[in-house]
Amino acid sequence: MYVYIGGADRPYNVFEVQPNQTAAPIYEFLKWYSKRVQCDAHGNYNALFAPKILDPENPPPEEVGCNAHCRRGFVEAENDEPDWVKRFLNLYKELYKIEAEIKESPIGDKYERRQAESVPLLEAFFDLCRQCQSDPMILPKSRLGQACAYALNNEAAISLPKVGSQ
Repeated sequence: MYVYIGGADRPYNVFEVQPNQTAAPIYEFLKWYSKRVQCDAHGNYNALFAPKILDPENPPPEEVGCNAHCRRGFVEAENDEPDWVKRFLNLYKELYKIEAEIKESPIGDKYERRQAESVPLLEAFFDLCRQCQSDPMILPKSRLGQACAYALNNEAAISLPKVGSQ
């Protein structure tokens, strides 16, 4: 089942049931849409965000990753590497705190606060992922190694747009 949740401009939700999990229904439903789409990092979305043939009339949407999916990998690694994972989860705690504080703020204020405070936290998070991957004690196939790989593979989608690319 694919779920499409509308925004202010289209305030409805669509539940689409398909016989299997393929990329075609996602692409067909959203191929005309060129704004931002938030989703998990499943490979079925690749055709949507990076089509083989670009249509200048309909540029592909920008992928927006899900921090809840990313964070989950670190939570699952907590018992294996508690010292490392604590550092990652503390950064997420700060990010979630900012989001809670700006929840009711006007969009412009949210943007400014995210640029000032969340972007540096996300940069620190991805730097920490790179440090973790370079630690010879953290094996790539370990849960923490896989969590870092997932985060870095989806860095562009998980990161907030920089000032000027709003």
